[in-house]
Amino acid sequence: MNHRQRGIAGTLAIALIVVALFYIPWRIESTGDLAWAPFYRNPAMGRSTLNTDTIDTQYVRLKGRPVWGIYASQLIVIGAIGSGVFWFARDKEV
Repeated sequence: MNHRQRGIAGTLAIALIVVALFYIPWRIESTGDLAWAPFYRNPAMGRSTLNTDTIDTQYVRLKGRPVWGIYASQLIVIGAIGSGVFWFARDKEV
């Protein structure tokens, strides 16, 4: 394993951990529609520091259930891309 392959393996491991633990973007809403929703959906709550206007909205946690088939395919694609790049980064003389 050369230096480039070690970097690729580390990046792949981090990508799989981040996606597996924190990123389930596709959800099926209560209406039955497929929705793209990475973490939170607007509206957002905040106060402007440049003027005194206040935005009277808040973060809303998404409801609905994750689509596990798309989630699994995302993990498989990340693994396939990582292993392909790992294979192409090998030393050809060895």
